[in-house]
Amino acid sequence: MDSTKKYEVIETKRDFSSLVSKIENLKSYQKIFTNNFFKDKSLLIVESGINTEIANFKYSGKNIDLTIYCDSPLTTVDQNYKYDLYIIPVSKDLEDINVEILSNPDKLF
Repeated sequence: MDSTKKYEVIETKRDFSSLVSKIENLKSYQKIFTNNFFKDKSLLIVESGINTEIANFKYSGKNIDLTIYCDSPLTTVDQNYKYDLYIIPVSKDLEDINVEILSNPDKLF
């Protein structure tokens, strides 16, 4: 996944298999997202952060607007955090993607 973008659109089974090779936890999804799935749909994969919650989700077939809140702990200690990953089936006709990942305004650290 491109480090500057927090999302990626996967359009083929081959691309999905490549992603699975990098992210072990996705292996169980290989039986769901087959070549037949990718004939009509794509996958929007969003790496969203720590302890996330969806604040806004609008999807109209051609447009997706997604806002995710995540924890932003302030720490000086190196820790391994587990990031949440969203796998969203979308139309092949998707034209406009707006994904925002923001610090949760309801949590103080």
